[in-house]
Amino acid sequence: MDKVPVVKLANGVEIPQLGIGMMNAHTQEEMDAAVSSALEAGYTSFDSAYCYKNEKELGISLQKYAKSRQDIFLTSKSRTLRHAYQDAIDTVYQQLEDLQTNYLDLYLIHWPLPVKPALYLEAWKACEKLYKDGIIRAIGVSNFFVRHFQKIMKECEIIPMVNQIQCQPYYENLEVTGFCRENGIAVESWQPLGGGVLLRDEKIAAIAHTRGKSPAQIILRWQIQKGFIAIPGSVKPEHIKQNIDIFDFELTEGEMDTINKMECQRPILLPIVDEYNPDDFPILW
Repeated sequence: MDKVPVVKLANGVEIPQLGIGMMNAHTQEEMDAAVSSALEAGYTSFDSAYCYKNEKELGISLQKYAKSRQDIFLTSKSRTLRHAYQDAIDTVYQQLEDLQTNYLDLYLIHWPLPVKPALYLEAWKACEKLYKDGIIRAIGVSNFFVRHFQKIMKECEIIPMVNQIQCQPYYENLEVTGFCRENGIAVESWQPLGGGVLLRDEKIAAIAHTRGKSPAQIILRWQIQKGFIAIPGSVKPEHIKQNIDIFDFELTEGEMDTINKMECQRPILLPIVDEYNPDDFPILW
């Protein structure tokens, strides 16, 4: 297996360009299978969040199967709707306890919620403190729009180092990804396979057939060559192994252009709006 490349964040911290999302592991058995399979396949980056409600299980699995904490790049995200400054700090320490670690490699504000009152600036200042204290090696956000970044840049000290967003061939989220590139903010793609919808696309299937690869491998290779960080999630060992087997080939300029032209500003997984109403997506909180 070829080594996973890294993306250097604005502060010099290196994050693997391909990781695994842990959202779908609902039991300790599933978590054990996913973590052990991922480590065996060559993953070192694990993406979690408070709202996944499985960080205790992830912590147990990493203790079982990871050789050392230093070999792992561990990401987590904030407790949505608990963005008041002290709430945000308390949440991180609870997550550290659940994950059985004394630091995180990357921590993200999960959503710019609640909308009223908008407390993400308080949560960001909490992240800045924990970063300065050495509890978090790099800090960023998730699902933030340009206006949220502009407010942080105006009122806070540190520009987010990462923005984890919905980004895939049908919806490259061009305004946000363009802004991030211009400002040295790494773009990380959650559910980069579009929840499975993209796997049935005829153009992607045709490229996959020509290359002797799966549609998932073609999409992830596109993500890598675009410079995005991709974190596909799976608990199936065969999919986990397949998703990382993408570093022995490159898409041609023509193949990349074919996929780029699929851009239709059509989000697959969640509507892209400037203000989220928590009541619309209760499962996320």
